[in-house]
Amino acid sequence: WQAADAAAALETVEAASEDALRRALDNGAALEVLYVDEVEGVRRAEPPSAADHEVFLSGLPWHDYDEAELRGWLREFHAPDVFFITDPSTGDFTGGAYARVQTHDSAADLIGSCGEVQEGPQAAWSASEQLL
Repeated sequence: WQAADAAAALETVEAASEDALRRALDNGAALEVLYVDEVEGVRRAEPPSAADHEVFLSGLPWHDYDEAELRGWLREFHAPDVFFITDPSTGDFTGGAYARVQTHDSAADLIGSCGEVQEGPQAAWSASEQLL
């Protein structure tokens, strides 16, 4: 295959997929958002490398703290980039988040701090970062 042929084939597949999705939504199908780290049994295949900086968090105490307070706590671990997972139909926070931490060591510290408590937030190296 030539590169132009491959690009044209990809455009055709993308257009067909987009049309199929649009028809399904028009016919009442619900759109589900799935984060790979939320799928039970999905774990990183490889151990984290020094280049890994992304942490998946679950069980964040969103009933007790607002977003600014949770962001403040994560900034203590040098995590300026945080994506809080929300329910797509309600917009409510689910208690999950992805945190992009500045250094591998800070990410390891964040994971370690969450592992100290049986009840409460849990943290693990992000499987989705490995997929990219």
